[in-house]
Amino acid sequence: MPLCGFAPPHFAVAGLCFAKPFYATAKRQLPVTLCEIKIESFGLYDELYIDRINIFGYHSYMRNIIILLTALILTGCVNVRYENSIIIDAPRSIVFAILEDFENYPNIIPEVHAEVRIITENRTGLGVQFINISTFGGHRIESIFEVTEYRFNEFIRLENISQYGVTELILDEAEYNRTLYTLINYLRIPRFMRNELFSIFDEELEIIRRISEYNFENMLE
Repeated sequence: MPLCGFAPPHFAVAGLCFAKPFYATAKRQLPVTLCEIKIESFGLYDELYIDRINIFGYHSYMRNIIILLTALILTGCVNVRYENSIIIDAPRSIVFAILEDFENYPNIIPEVHAEVRIITENRTGLGVQFINISTFGGHRIESIFEVTEYRFNEFIRLENISQYGVTELILDEAEYNRTLYTLINYLRIPRFMRNELFSIFDEELEIIRRISEYNFENMLE
């Protein structure tokens, strides 16, 4: 039931409902036996539309208040593009093996990947789909992602097919046994969360760097 759906596949975030406290208050204060709202919104670059609104047991003035509040909240969502790179002292094959091991994400980034479950027969490569479950701001978030582009040891493109979100994982050779890893996220988020999310993405880059270098050092021993 998202008001602003956003889910970069590498950091799955979607389905926040910022108006929930308001509805709870309205239900207590107004003579409405049941007041529930279901909103599904999807941002496609500069477009945003409400897919479905269902309000049960409402008075007309209550409906107008809810719709107005919803419109105000939606205007606070923006489309953003995150991009950052990091040099990793490990070959591309080491880094790529970590990035495409989706089921291991909960072990390395449990804060944003509480559970990952692959739902296709193939575990790696083009067409892989997986369910990612995480929590953010007290909300349980479940999304489905698909690998829509795949070049071994070079590139993975992930699309969130539940909400709006695209992630690109790009690996380039920096020099012998060194890799330039670039993370790009296209997402739709509440404006006030931009800096916090970008900091989390930066930390993800550092985590991938540390694990890759650790694995490479162990391989050399």
